Amino acid sequence: MLTRELSLLSIERELNESTQEAMNRNQREYFLREQMKIIQSELGEDDTPQELDDYRTRILAAGLDDESEEKLMKEVSRLARQPFGSAEASVIRGYLDTCLEVPWNIRTRETLDIARAKKLWPDLDVLVYTSHAQDSIVIRAILAGAMGYLLKGDQEDFATSLRLLQGGGSPVSPTVARSVLRAVHNRTVRATPKKVGTPGETGDLSSRETEILTLLAKGMSFAEVGQILSISTHTVTAHVKKIYRKLQVHSRGEAVYEAQCLGLLSGRGPGARL
Repeated sequence: MLTRELSLLSIERELNESTQEAMNRNQREYFLREQMKIIQSELGEDDTPQELDDYRTRILAAGLDDESEEKLMKEVSRLARQPFGSAEASVIRGYLDTCLEVPWNIRTRETLDIARAKKLWPDLDVLVYTSHAQDSIVIRAILAGAMGYLLKGDQEDFATSLRLLQGGGSPVSPTVARSVLRAVHNRTVRATPKKVGTPGETGDLSSRETEILTLLAKGMSFAEVGQILSISTHTVTAHVKKIYRKLQVHSRGEAVYEAQCLGLLSGRGPGARL
């Protein structure tokens, strides 16, 4: 029992000594900082009030919302209460400087211009990857020169789509293909009666190429077309390249539109029998 009491007294004495030592050190540091502050003030080198005023002016000029402005003003008040040369004062200054370097209320306009990009780099293959599926946006992108259009969240594999694009294909989400077909239909209805293409005008599309084009017009992927026709995806890609060359187009949407105008898509094909 006595041993336990002696042990507790020893621990208590050590704690008191450590606490007193910390208090003495803090008091000594505070005393030295105050001395330095007074000396600087006497020499006219104390710029703390001016610094605080500068911070307040910059905050008011930044055009912040009320909540952000109040938060930064509180940090300035905290800075004013810090002892000279303290580490916390340096942290507060860094925080204020970082916040005030942010370009508040300054907005820039995005310049994602497909047509301009194609003009600068004619051989550039543009793949649109977006969440916008509105018909007007889709058609505008395709007419501007987009070679592919994928919707975020679709099951289309992005890496595979890039390889397909590099191979001469045009990866298009099924929903986008439907938008293209709607636009083609509307334009065809408003246009003059369709001209019936001759073998020379259509570049002599083979029956296999016509089948593939019909399936693509239904919004099917290259893999689905290959599965229906019992051919490989590579073979489908090769046929599509020939279709593009014969119709003098550069994308799936353009091929479907041109085929509609030439009367090549009858609305039936291998997919219609499934």
